[in-house]
Amino acid sequence: MDLAVIGVDPGSKGAFCLFVPNTKYIEFRNTTDRAVDLFNWITVLDAQYNLAVCMIEEVGAIQGSAAKATFSFGANVERVNIIPEIAQISVDKVRPKEWQKFIGLVTPKNMTGPSNAKQRKTYIKKEVANIATRLYPKAELFGPKGGLLDGRSDSLMIAHYAARTLNY
Repeated sequence: MDLAVIGVDPGSKGAFCLFVPNTKYIEFRNTTDRAVDLFNWITVLDAQYNLAVCMIEEVGAIQGSAAKATFSFGANVERVNIIPEIAQISVDKVRPKEWQKFIGLVTPKNMTGPSNAKQRKTYIKKEVANIATRLYPKAELFGPKGGLLDGRSDSLMIAHYAARTLNY
């Protein structure tokens, strides 16, 4: 039975990513899928693979967000944390800067500070997608019109981080 890991970008438009290191098989599910469907998916994967860990990005409240948006974000984060736990899959956390540094992401110095937050976020999203595409060219990270599918490149790189740091 092949060993596998799951990486999760818990954002409201995030994704779960199954990654099987031996075969480089990759499969995505949106965090917005019904909770029961995500639970069933993980349960099926656990029967097919030796699921070593579900590595979830450890995030905090978004500075300057409205209370309603922060509440919704927090609810989604809790949801993606509880589903693998209920499925009895080992859960681990990783800070964004940790996995981003591991994959070689470098943010230019001129993008630091609160005034450049939006520009920095866009840069990071694109650069993570570029790195993910170089490492896994067959991964479905883009939609039919060429736009980046939210959460996929981050969740894949989190799964990549999990597999490499746990020596799988």
